[in-house]
Amino acid sequence: MPWMGALPTQWMPRSFALFAKGLARGSRRCTCKKPNDGPPSVGMVDAKIVKGGPAELTIEEVADILWKRAFDLFISAVEHEQFECKSGLYDIKAVKGKIELAKDVSALANSAGGYLLIGPATEKDQLHNKDEVKSVSQFPSPLFQPDTYRNILHAFIYPPIPDLEIQWHAGKDDATKGIASIFVPPKSVDGKPFLVVQSDVNSQVSGNLFGYFERVGDDALPTSVHMIRDMMKDGKRYGDLERKLDNLEGLITKLGSNQHVPSPSVKKEVSVKSELLLLRASEARRIAQLLDVPSFFLIGAPLELVKLNGLFSSKSVEYQAISDPPAYRAHGFDLNPHTPVQHVRGELIRRVTNGRKELELWQDGTLIFVGRNDEDFLGWAVRRKQGERNAYINNYVLTEVVSLFCTLVIKVFGGIKDAPEKVRVGFGLTTGDVQSFELSTYPISPTTGSFSGKKIPAEDKTFWIEFDLKDAIAEVEALRLLQEIYHWFEFMDEQIPYVDIQSKPPRVDRSRYAPD
Repeated sequence: MPWMGALPTQWMPRSFALFAKGLARGSRRCTCKKPNDGPPSVGMVDAKIVKGGPAELTIEEVADILWKRAFDLFISAVEHEQFECKSGLYDIKAVKGKIELAKDVSALANSAGGYLLIGPATEKDQLHNKDEVKSVSQFPSPLFQPDTYRNILHAFIYPPIPDLEIQWHAGKDDATKGIASIFVPPKSVDGKPFLVVQSDVNSQVSGNLFGYFERVGDDALPTSVHMIRDMMKDGKRYGDLERKLDNLEGLITKLGSNQHVPSPSVKKEVSVKSELLLLRASEARRIAQLLDVPSFFLIGAPLELVKLNGLFSSKSVEYQAISDPPAYRAHGFDLNPHTPVQHVRGELIRRVTNGRKELELWQDGTLIFVGRNDEDFLGWAVRRKQGERNAYINNYVLTEVVSLFCTLVIKVFGGIKDAPEKVRVGFGLTTGDVQSFELSTYPISPTTGSFSGKKIPAEDKTFWIEFDLKDAIAEVEALRLLQEIYHWFEFMDEQIPYVDIQSKPPRVDRSRYAPD
């Protein structure tokens, strides 16, 4: 594959560059076979190897084998346009591993759809010169988190591939071990081309980078920079590439310009789907440069579709709620990025502090806040030791941020004309580079950073609540959401701090927060 580097944006007709750096430099082929450039994948068990003739499985036959859990039937199958295998787990802690994952999945979507399996190992067979499954390795389910993979694909592929199915399949002999599959439905390819987008590169050259990959036979081949340039220069089309590039004009801009990925349109008769809400939260993390660090997000949205007609008026309730979000105390842990309000494509307003937090509100009623989950915000006062991969959650920062966000949700949606009846609020944790989360019910000393809590393996996790907007009390609804979080850490309701349990109903008690 030829190296695709970044060109200064002033040289380019649409302010973009093509991405493929670091994946397969110097090679025309860009494959995803048994890795040989890193340590063996963890969690693998002894693989079974049998001999037999090659077989080209249909996607229906692959689905049937997965359903039967008869993974040995994959042995002797050959890779083709709709069937790809990877012997080991992707290194999703590293940017390169995330890009590799996005490349492999987008290549299926840019061809005819199909399956990507994680577990079967392939080798080039000398007789038919195709990549043939020689063994199947299984791994424990905790090593594969479907939500984490989905979030990465949402963040690194544009436009998002619809209806992706990401699953772990238990083995027949040992249900604690199995293989994983990512299925791209053939109908999803109607949205192609799907681009692998990456803006976090070690370069001083201005411009976002992207790459285009398509499966041809048993390989994921890139479209060269020369080919796409010629298509643009001569006005030729590759399917609907030109139309898609026009849609990307707002995305492929200078690094750090805080442009937003246009999200799939929402049908007027339904509210914004949870999948799209999570996608927007993931994009907000990308805008705030928080993809590769532990972070958290809060989402608020009505359960019926609304249109915030006053969003772009500085005098409207919704605009003022973003320009001056609520705060309980001076120098507290609030939702204010302390940056100017940006208008983005007539779809949303946004405030962002790169590397720290971001607040945005969409005209269709999506409210999102993202921030760091480390000592610079959610884990304030607890500093990780060098090399430590544990994210500490400061309980009063958590309580304050969740309470403030519920207050903001009620202020935004309760103050508009034709206010919705019900809203939903979500809180999510993302792993970044950590292996565990830790939460305590005890006060944290800001001077010593002492911490004693319950630790659980890190995974991307989202908690949701719904409530009636009329007469809603922010501190009551905040407690409901906090209960979901504390229950995940196996705490009882009585252990949750900063709560007035004598109130009817119980609620967060702001007077019990740590002093300024």
